[in-house]
Amino acid sequence: MRSSIIRTLLTISFAALGATTLSAQGNTIHFTTPFDFSIGRSTLPAGEYHIVPMGQSAITIRQSNGRNTVFFLTNAAAAATSKPTATTVTFRRYGNRYFLSEMLNQGRGWEVPPSRMENELAKRSVPAAPVEMVASSR
Repeated sequence: MRSSIIRTLLTISFAALGATTLSAQGNTIHFTTPFDFSIGRSTLPAGEYHIVPMGQSAITIRQSNGRNTVFFLTNAAAAATSKPTATTVTFRRYGNRYFLSEMLNQGRGWEVPPSRMENELAKRSVPAAPVEMVASSR
């Protein structure tokens, strides 16, 4: 109960303080996915999305048509040294289930911790196959 209250307060704080600052810096990541995917407890349909970093570890992902928005927390990820300016979005795939796992943009990286559902699938399935998509940033 207490953790959900704290998460709600963080969501409101980051949304109020961080959105305009970081979008102005050109950190928004745009990508289109042909498959449904999960982030935490949320499953999002295939489509076009915008990822907006809201701080060091907070991220908002919005479907372009405005139907779905998810706020989630990440860990810092080391950007790939072979492609320091590449913008990519990576998913872990278990069978026909996809989970957002990492975003790289302009030398910055964010990792999405595995959800409970993903951990359960990982125990029962073959190892995850990474699926990397080239994205764009603005």
